[in-house]
Amino acid sequence: YKELGANTTLDYGCGQQTVKAALAKQGIRVAGYDPGIPEKAAMPKPHDLVVCTEVMEHVEYSQLEKVLAHINSVALKGAFFTISCDHAGEILADGRNAHLIVEEPTWWIAKMQQWDNWYVHKQHVDIQKKRVYIWIVKKSTSLGAQPQTSPDDERRDQRHQAD
Repeated sequence: YKELGANTTLDYGCGQQTVKAALAKQGIRVAGYDPGIPEKAAMPKPHDLVVCTEVMEHVEYSQLEKVLAHINSVALKGAFFTISCDHAGEILADGRNAHLIVEEPTWWIAKMQQWDNWYVHKQHVDIQKKRVYIWIVKKSTSLGAQPQTSPDDERRDQRHQAD
């Protein structure tokens, strides 16, 4: 949040608003959006940072691109995702697992790398919890500017590593 220089935060798929409660302890104000909760279903305005925890795995495959495009449209500087890569312990009324998308972390990372004008800044795979954490930023932000190296820089780095 601070590293990105964010002033506004949106909890996308806020559910019971646990992210809002956790960040409030740090003095960070968070707006909530959840299309499944009528009082939180109003289309959100863009925010500097979008936080999306334990949401993407509940999206239908057929709706995933639409949801990702929506997140892209409301995230001004960056987005943080926590995504489960395992089946849920809950079953929906129609008999399907509550985690409708169960994919490997590399699949999710590749999905985020497809965003135009965005860069996967950080990623972490928690093997024990079977989750992936992905932090993406707009290339136009200082965090999104990928370092450019010249062949001279690479040779100098190799010489220093050999010393």
